[in-house]
Amino acid sequence: MGLGLIATRDIPAGTRILTEKPVWACPQRFLTDEPSLEREQAVKEAFASCSRRARSDFLRLTNNYSVYEVSHKQYIDTPYTGVILSNAIPLNLATGSARCGEVGVFLKVRLIFYLL
Repeated sequence: MGLGLIATRDIPAGTRILTEKPVWACPQRFLTDEPSLEREQAVKEAFASCSRRARSDFLRLTNNYSVYEVSHKQYIDTPYTGVILSNAIPLNLATGSARCGEVGVFLKVRLIFYLL
């Protein structure tokens, strides 16, 4: 379910209409690297410093990869990396940008991104 936005005036292309810090940011290669127990544990530990509310909000996001097959009939639970894989959005598409090549997970922006 997304959020609808209605412009009340003309908005020039490239105009920023919403700014939000990502709750998680990582290199884009995170999306193509093989999930593992070690990676899942590292992400979980990184979230340990977040507030309970932030962790809860993050884990309620869509997770299309909650279980991952690492080898024939061997599966691992991936609640954290699954949310990242399901919701990551490029941080900056501009070539040469400081954050070019990174992706982030957002709580509000992701709802609007689904409408594009």
